[in-house]
Amino acid sequence: RPLRPINLVFLLLGLAAFQWWIWTLVSSSSSSLLCPVENDSHPLNNNKPRDICFVTCIFGKDIQEVDQPANVEWYSKNWCNVQFLLVTNLPTLSSPGWDKRIFSSTSNDNYIVESRQAKFLAWKVLPGVAEQCQAVVYFDGYLKPKIRHRFWELSTTTTLTKFQTIVRQVQNHPWGLSQVKQKYFNGLSMTTILNNLVRDRKDTVEHVNATITWLKRQDDYEEVMTYYLNKYFAYDPNNANYRKLSSWFWEQYTTYSGLWRDQPLWAYTLHHFNCTPAIMTSTGTITKGGDLFETGGRMGWDNHVYV
Repeated sequence: RPLRPINLVFLLLGLAAFQWWIWTLVSSSSSSLLCPVENDSHPLNNNKPRDICFVTCIFGKDIQEVDQPANVEWYSKNWCNVQFLLVTNLPTLSSPGWDKRIFSSTSNDNYIVESRQAKFLAWKVLPGVAEQCQAVVYFDGYLKPKIRHRFWELSTTTTLTKFQTIVRQVQNHPWGLSQVKQKYFNGLSMTTILNNLVRDRKDTVEHVNATITWLKRQDDYEEVMTYYLNKYFAYDPNNANYRKLSSWFWEQYTTYSGLWRDQPLWAYTLHHFNCTPAIMTSTGTITKGGDLFETGGRMGWDNHVYV
């Protein structure tokens, strides 16, 4: 016999209660998952290897205008052999669970550019990363790693295993790089993509025109190139090819007088080096974090509108 509506409601409520009980049980027994307490204010200085160094970079004039980072205290306590590094020029920026690294700002109007350095070159500018991190996983500051709590799972570390897979992925990749393609840009010309940045108030007409001029001077430039999401990606900080690629990118990015936005030049850089990254994930809504990340903080810069 089919369930009566009232019985179906009680069944669903019962399943929800059971799921909540499992989550409470796991959370209350989290002492079995707790990692050893770090005494050093900068844990990477204690020579302990890390599987993953999660990195985010937040620069700005004041804390009101920038991304507000997610609270990552739970991960720091329950995911062993990981580190959360926040690179910023704002000493008073709230950062629960993060190891904050303060960088002095060298400019009053290029905060966006400055925020990119540790994003791509953590291996070079963050002490300890090259020596002790098997992989760097960058993500924008308002995001956090996603954890799925299903009633049939007796562990809250489901997503950690996905990141551990990414560690092995970048270590086995010739370029040490794992990213997500932005498939809805497939077939679009770079000129169209750049002009859309002006429409969406992501950058200025002057920067777009300078970037188009610079790109067209490159012998191997093509109007249609694979475009990747840079909101989150992963790399091996000790891969020689990745170091060469990211160093070349940074040199161009800081001298070509083009876009603040890093994706167009990054797309050309990968094309220039004939680099095809490994596929980080293809599940879920990619631009919102897919099956790896979710919103945990607050997006600043007027929802990343810069003009």
